Order: sequence, then structure tokens, then C-alpha cells
Amino acid sequence: MIEHLELHLNLDFERGALEGKAKLKLAGKAETLLLNRGLKVGSASVPFSWRLEGLRGFDAFKTSVVWLENPLKEVELSYSGRLESYESALPYLKDSISREYTLLRTDSLFYPIPSEPDFESLIKSVVGSEFNAEITVEGVPEGLVVAFGGEIRGNRLRIEGTKRLDIAIAPFTVIEKEPFRLFVLGEEGIERTLKLLEKAYGFYSAILGHRAGKFTVIETPENYGGQAGKGYALVSGSSLRAEIPANIYHELAHL
Repeated sequence: MIEHLELHLNLDFERGALEGKAKLKLAGKAETLLLNRGLKVGSASVPFSWRLEGLRGFDAFKTSVVWLENPLKEVELSYSGRLESYESALPYLKDSISREYTLLRTDSLFYPIPSEPDFESLIKSVVGSEFNAEITVEGVPEGLVVAFGGEIRGNRLRIEGTKRLDIAIAPFTVIEKEPFRLFVLGEEGIERTLKLLEKAYGFYSAILGHRAGKFTVIETPENYGGQAGKGYALVSGSSLRAEIPANIYHELAHL
């Protein structure tokens, strides 16, 4: 399980590829790490071997399995390749790097996850982790905006106490109205949604108490699956602009 992650990403939008450097501090020693099936490790802080294989319990989900010569609590990796979609195995997992819409999620293994090549082990590792992350993103073309649930300062992202990472890059419009921050692909219908969110926030706060901090909503294309992280949610355009935006109410309730 991850305790701290430092991640440097250089994205290539023409090839749909990335170069990554990751430094992980783990809660215990790990012998194997999993990466997206299109990514290969070029170097590591210890001798390693690599192969592509399906997960036990879900063989259709192929991953790059990195075997470390010695189990470690701290490890550094450099890796690169094309980020491959898992849509054939999980229809919602369409993550890719493109100018139209880029999505990087824990689910698509764009950074190394300490886990055995076993589906149950992977789920336990993700759910059991609570880590701080510092991320640098380079290579984003002019006109595209990086959306993230945590702190954004230029090309540097930071989040604390999270179980997962979700980064979207697209021609977003950013709308901020405390305590909300929305990354949307179009402004039509958003004013109404904001008013409904404010009412829901007031309702929840009256029952559960006020909570400081922003709540971030990131719009996704249709059929990418809803996702919730610490203080943020990924929501499709139709759900975002629904007459009753129940999905957002649900995620806001978690906060």
C-alpha cells in the first residue's frame, strides 16, 4: 500500500504516450508492482524483471508486472509507452491520452501500484492505501486545461490522504463559486446545476455540520463511469446537467 507518491509525467499527445518517473514510499515491502499494459519500465532503483500478463481472477485485464529483485518499502521507477485503454475488459475504462479528452485514473494504472498480479490483491491495495501525492505534469498543449481534485499550482498537483488519483486534460472552462470548483466542457445548464448544488450543500451541512474545503466536479464524456475521490467527483455531462443531478448529490453526501 502506498504512503507517499512523487510522480513526474511528460505527456505526448500526438502518440498517446507518456514518460513517467515515480518515487513510492510504501507501508510495507513490495516485490511486485503493476502498470498499464502499454507501459514498460526502463530503469528502477533495484534490479528488476518485467512481463505482460493477465491478473489472476480477471485474465482479460492485462498488466505490465514488474518483479523487484528485493522486496522494498521505497522504490523509484522510470517508465514509458502508450497508455492503453481497458475498454475491452471494462467498458467504462476508456482512459487515453489525446487532445480531445485525456483521462488518467488509478483504474488504468498510469502509475505503479504495489500489488501481486491478482485482481483481488489489486483492489485491496487501492482501497487500503491512503497516501499523499505530489505530481508534475508536462507536455500539455496550449488551450488545454488540467483538471484535478486537489491543489493545482501551474503544472504541479498535490493531494493529501487520497486512495486514488484522477487527472483529466481537455479544453475545460473552470467555474469557481465557493465551495465549488467545476471543470466543464460547456457552460450551458451549469448555472442551474450550481444553484442546486448550493441547496444540497446547505441541506447536508445543516444535518452533518459544515466542512471546510472545495468540492471539485470534473466533467467527463458519456460512458466513462462516475468516479469519486477525496473532495471531488468525475461526472458525465448528462448527469451534471440532469433535472435532478442525483449522481452529484450522492458524491457530495460522501464529502
